[in-house]
Amino acid sequence: LGQPYTLSVDSPEKQHMTFDGWWTDSAQGEQITLNSTLVSNPNAHTIYAHWKDITETTKFMNGSTEVASLNQIAGEAYNLPADPTSETQKFVGWFTQESGGQQVKPGDIVPDEDIPTTLYAHWDANTYHVSFDANGGTGKASSITVAYGQEGSSNAAAADTYTLTNYTLIRWSLSKKGDVA
Repeated sequence: LGQPYTLSVDSPEKQHMTFDGWWTDSAQGEQITLNSTLVSNPNAHTIYAHWKDITETTKFMNGSTEVASLNQIAGEAYNLPADPTSETQKFVGWFTQESGGQQVKPGDIVPDEDIPTTLYAHWDANTYHVSFDANGGTGKASSITVAYGQEGSSNAAAADTYTLTNYTLIRWSLSKKGDVA
């Protein structure tokens, strides 16, 4: 009584948690500062370790645009935003680096240390299967697969491999009677 609290264990450890000190009650009470707080209870009593979640805020970047900022808690599944969308690209996932890095997938568990503070959207270009129709003419070319924004092989459907009497093939159209592309 009247002497400072002393313990042989200063900072215990608990998985996915940070030690928040010793307290006089399991839920609230007064915080005890070792070697400073004086014992005031004359009876045998228990002091309690209090714990806090290990947390970090993670920014989610799509290029230079922040799409979300979400709290993460160690030992729990990542809190991920809705997948972004694009008409020209397919979303691959969230990664720890702008280029390369480790993918963070739904269900992945937040680590106790080195929680990523920024995750980056990775994309693949949409690809399209293109086939060619002579539209009343003669000729045949192999189908090709083309990534959005890239030109297909110039040999895939060369104009000189297609013929139609009294016509010259200029370009391809997306429909039988549509404008040429």
